Amino acid sequence: MLHHAMDVLKLFGGEELELGMAEVARRLGRPPSTVSRLLRSMADSGFLERDPTSGRYSPGWALAPLADLAERSAGLPRIARPTLLGLAAETQETTYLGVLKGSVAVLMDGVMSPRSIRLAFTPGEHLALHATATGKCLLAWRPEGEIRRLVGRRLAAPMKGTITDPDRLLETLAEVRARGYATAYLEWEDDLATAAAPIRDESGNVLAALSVGGPASRIRRGQLQTLGELTLRHARDASAALGFTES
Repeated sequence: MLHHAMDVLKLFGGEELELGMAEVARRLGRPPSTVSRLLRSMADSGFLERDPTSGRYSPGWALAPLADLAERSAGLPRIARPTLLGLAAETQETTYLGVLKGSVAVLMDGVMSPRSIRLAFTPGEHLALHATATGKCLLAWRPEGEIRRLVGRRLAAPMKGTITDPDRLLETLAEVRARGYATAYLEWEDDLATAAAPIRDESGNVLAALSVGGPASRIRRGQLQTLGELTLRHARDASAALGFTES
């Protein structure tokens, strides 16, 4: 049903601010009875509003906060770009920006290390939430129930050091919150060490994770604290640019 609702919302745009049920059914190529039920459900949820006189539908109040979130998310790579560049220049390692999409972390942007042996990234690449610094950072400040729902009961173990017990993961995330940044060492790949810190909006919500990483043969486990603290400092700069003020 969700993708049908998205198809309806996509019909509104430009000059199309109101549509009748018959017009929606014709454009979608679906039976009027089916479309009528869908429109009523969307109106009940606030995603559409129905004019009681004309019976025509227009975008509803529930879309307003989503539009605001989309606008802020769209501007995030632009705002975070100087931070990515600054952290990359200071560490000489690959930096990248990750956001939560469904049950994975998705990479939006990044800056490659100038070194010949380096961490590579691809925009749109998916990372596991429980096995990467980016994923842990995106999980750490969320409610426990949501964390358990996102990671599930069976956690994949790509490496020997990967956390596979949800309860142990929750303990690790508590440590992430306490120090302000996440780390991962030989958990996602066999020669990968990373650190990540949250980028927050003006309300303090975690919008993204600023991450830095490289080969574990160069970044030893004992260096992750320094790398994490450095990443946190740069992430705070990006958060400040988004209007967040430390209390």
